[in-house]
Amino acid sequence: VNCPGNPGAWKRHAVHHKAVKFHRKMTEDGGTGKQQERKLAEVAARMIARTGDAYQKLMVEGMRYGSQEDYRRAARSIREAIALKPDQPEAYRGLGAALANSGHHVEAAQRFLEAKERNSVGSERWAQASAAAFNMLAQEECGEVAKPEW
Repeated sequence: VNCPGNPGAWKRHAVHHKAVKFHRKMTEDGGTGKQQERKLAEVAARMIARTGDAYQKLMVEGMRYGSQEDYRRAARSIREAIALKPDQPEAYRGLGAALANSGHHVEAAQRFLEAKERNSVGSERWAQASAAAFNMLAQEECGEVAKPEW
């Protein structure tokens, strides 16, 4: 669409369509992924109620907020969990996911890299964190971010 009054309009508007297409691709399972996340959070919450572990409670809270697509609160809960146990890689991976879902790709890449560093080299979780970091670093917003030597 070329508009002589605003020649750059489509270029800016195309970004919106790209974001919509990405969101549809991520949610094309019809919501079954979110249902599974909610069930996992409920099961984990019951387990935590028995143990009373504050770290696990915060992680489950983060999962619950994430399943409700409240990524700001999810990130806040997971950050609090990291403050309690800073060496746990799953917390950094969860924080990276919450940040990625909320569009903070630069910080998400950093958190995925931290998760990678805290996992055993060559493990499945190490590979998942590496792949997530790579995907974030490939985003246009991360163009000027220092990249690790892969």
